[in-house]
Amino acid sequence: MKYLTFLSVILSGVLSVQGHSWVDNVKVVGGPGPIDGSLGYIRDFQGHLDAVSSYRMENIDMPISKPNQIEPKQNEKFPRLKAYPGSFVQAQWLENGHTTNPGDTDNPGYDAGPVYIYGTTEYDSATTLKDIRGWQPGSSNRGLLATVPFDDGLCAEPGSEAKPRGAPRWANGGGGPCKGQFQIPEDVKPGTMYTVYWVWDFSKKVGNLNPNHFEWYSSVLDIDIISPPPAFPEDDTPDTPPSAPGDDDQLDDDDDVDDDGDDEKKRIDRGDGKDDVVDGDDQFDDNDLIDDALEQDDLSDDILGQDDLIDDGLEQDDIDGHSDDKLVKNAPNSVPTPTLPLVKRSAKFKAAW
Repeated sequence: MKYLTFLSVILSGVLSVQGHSWVDNVKVVGGPGPIDGSLGYIRDFQGHLDAVSSYRMENIDMPISKPNQIEPKQNEKFPRLKAYPGSFVQAQWLENGHTTNPGDTDNPGYDAGPVYIYGTTEYDSATTLKDIRGWQPGSSNRGLLATVPFDDGLCAEPGSEAKPRGAPRWANGGGGPCKGQFQIPEDVKPGTMYTVYWVWDFSKKVGNLNPNHFEWYSSVLDIDIISPPPAFPEDDTPDTPPSAPGDDDQLDDDDDVDDDGDDEKKRIDRGDGKDDVVDGDDQFDDNDLIDDALEQDDLSDDILGQDDLIDDGLEQDDIDGHSDDKLVKNAPNSVPTPTLPLVKRSAKFKAAW
């Protein structure tokens, strides 16, 4: 029995050492997009397999890329992500017990550590951890894109629902992978392969037991930068050309005729005695500069001349009793008014009367 207990402790320690983390997938979650739920994967991803994906660096001079991730290759089942310049991308990784399991997390001073996310348009297979730690924010060629905590405060692996560290996370709507975001620089050109490094510092795994402990991990992934669609869809309908001089209701032709015969008024105040308003079948000529197309029976002045005020209520029908073809100067019940030229009323005015 003692042997079995000892063996179980050894095995649990081995599993704890081997159960490390890497990026399982990435997707676009904001910015230009495309935000369609499509997933992208790290190089040579073959599923959630520790031996294939996990890569530990024990000193700062080690290459940043796992040997099977040095070349930009993908399993056909797990393609690269496609994204537009400036898009926000979310990376996901499993905590693998580093936030919910007892053991390392019980060490005084334990910290799951930070994750640094770097990006470059100039991939170099010889890049080391020391090289990449010198990259600074603000460069699309070689730059630091984001620094996020390994533990986002909600991630918890399945089976941790009843564990002291896992239960509160599940109760607060957590559970599942840890997540961290970064933004693709806006100046990365479409057609570029943009390489991203996920770099995790897990050196405080042992807490205060060994301040010099060095333990880093990385994942390498590529994103195909594509062109966003046009701001507006292409429309094959030809644009309507602007009206040319002489077309409907233009003000720059020399005639006083409504060019298309509709009821739209063409306003011409030339001050030369010609018609101030031409509107199909109406012509008012009063030798003044005032638009006199006021054809309403609303007791307001129909004709506004320089000295003329003719009140609708004092106008009388002519002999036929049907229309106001002319204004009667001294009709019954009217006030004396100056003699006015005959005015031809429009069909619209006749209909109103």
